Formats: sequence, C-alpha cells, structure tokens
Amino acid sequence: MKTEVSLITPEIALEILKTNKRNRPMKKDLVLFYAEEMKKGSWKLNGESIIISSTNILLDGQHRLAAIVKSGIEQQMVVVTGAKNEVFDTIDVGKTRTSGDIMAIDGISNANKHAAGIGKYFFIKKGSAFSQRTQGLRSNGLSKSSILKFYLENSYSLDEIQNFSTKCNDKFRLFTTSEIYAICAFLILDKKREKETVFSFFRQLLKIDTVENETLNYAYDKLLSHKIGSYKMTRAFRDIFIIKIWNYFIMGKEVSFIRVSPESDKNIQFI
Repeated sequence: MKTEVSLITPEIALEILKTNKRNRPMKKDLVLFYAEEMKKGSWKLNGESIIISSTNILLDGQHRLAAIVKSGIEQQMVVVTGAKNEVFDTIDVGKTRTSGDIMAIDGISNANKHAAGIGKYFFIKKGSAFSQRTQGLRSNGLSKSSILKFYLENSYSLDEIQNFSTKCNDKFRLFTTSEIYAICAFLILDKKREKETVFSFFRQLLKIDTVENETLNYAYDKLLSHKIGSYKMTRAFRDIFIIKIWNYFIMGKEVSFIRVSPESDKNIQFI
C-alpha cells in the first residue's frame, strides 16, 4: 500500500467518487455538515485517510469527498492506495469520539458535563428546544471543535456554572444538569445578566433558598407535578414555561398562573 498527503480538488473528488461502489448509502446531512466546516475554514488535516483499493474502488471517505464537491473547496487529504478489497468490512468500525472525549483529551475536568451543557447552550442560542437530547449536534451545525473552542474562550465562567448546576441537580432533580448549565451560560454570557441573579433564580426555583417571588412557588409546583407524572408537559410547553418563569422573575412580576401556547409562543426568548 502507498500513503501520501494529496491536494484533493472538487474535480479530483468527483472522479474518485465515481469508483464508490461498496460504501454505505450517502448521508446528505453529514455531507452538508462537512461542507459547512470546510467553508468556515474549520476543516483540518488530521490523519484520517481516503482509502482506495488495489482495483481502484473507494473503500472509505465518500462523505469527505462529497463535501469537497459540495463546498467547492480543495482540501489536503491523506490518501491510501492499494488496499485489498476484502479489508472493507474492517474500516470505520471503531467508537466515534464524542465532544466529551475531545475535551477530556485536552485535559478539561468534567468534560462530559461541559460538552452536554454547551450543546444545549447552542440550542438555546439558535432558538431551539433546550430540553432535547444533544446527540444530534450535526443537525445544529455544531462541531466538536466548536464546543471545545467555546469552552476555552469562556472556561472561567463555565467552570463556575458547571459546579453550580451540578450542585443544583444533586439537591433536587427538577432539571437536568445540562439544562441548568445551558440556561445559566446563555443568560450570563449572552444576555449579560449578573451571575448571582441567575444563580439566585435557580436556587429559589428549586427551593434551595427562601423564595422571594410568588411566581417561582407556582412554577415549582407545576414542574414538580410534571416530574412525578401528575401533570404532563410536552417538551415545547416546558421550554416556553421555563422561559416565561425567568422573564417574570427578572421583571419582578408575581403571577399565580402562566398561560402557555406552543404555537403562539414559539418565538419567545429569554430576556
């Protein structure tokens, strides 16, 4: 076999893809994600190879090559040629590194908690549901390197937020740690709210501290009922409900009832 670093232009990538006879079906969202990374200049030569068999069949790299074509941007790629066709079944079967793995390798403590919280933070920033699971980061246009970069740029604040959200979750699991983390990060870093004000909101909502705003007593009862199953909220309803709780709290309003309409309130944001 021969291994070399080659400049793969869109034209070369297209020619190689013509030999793509044995690969799994192309995932369009993955191609689009890779292409966007290339357009942003975030794509890096990392040693992952394009593998071509001794009979000139593409064995690995179809999504990366398709992304070069899609983006129209040439890339340096490691290219391995001359592999035996029968090795195809052994390619790309290892465990994919998660964002938490990448952060841990970089020496970051509580890497998985940070990765999960930052993932949800970006969902809030995009205006999406923050209570959803964060495995599908590609669908949010979010790369593992983006998560690491965001942490490194805000590590002091995020370490404090992670510690606070973990303590809240340990005290009473009305929210997940990553939900508290994401909301705190968004309010403090994006909305520029005072850290102690944000932390006080959660401490009162979870009844860790004395409740000073009657809205939070009402919200606690509703969220607890949802938690134990006696009052069911949809994911969209719950997200909007939490945003409205915060907005009433920060405006100093006290209410005994909050109306939520997932349709008419779908564009509501934290203030």
